[in-house]
Amino acid sequence: MAVSSSLSSPPAPLWQRAWPHVLAVLFFVVLAVAYFAPIVFNHQTLAQHDITQFQGGAHETQQWAAEHGHEPLWTNSMFSGMPTYLISVHFPG
Repeated sequence: MAVSSSLSSPPAPLWQRAWPHVLAVLFFVVLAVAYFAPIVFNHQTLAQHDITQFQGGAHETQQWAAEHGHEPLWTNSMFSGMPTYLISVHFPG
């Protein structure tokens, strides 16, 4: 029967313990750079659907405000009409 020692071996040096974590971080950095390379290196932009949708919904209210000098409180461009306080009304203060 083998006698087990209650003494544990000294911990591995920090660089040996950190090596797998460093490799994982480098892997994900390389993966992100490879995925976004066309956008970053070709000076393109990501399509931002939420911004495009906002611009379409707020277009009518922005035109009204430019023509009349004040913000409309109702729009007919979405959902057969709705209040504009969630779209593009600018509140003072």
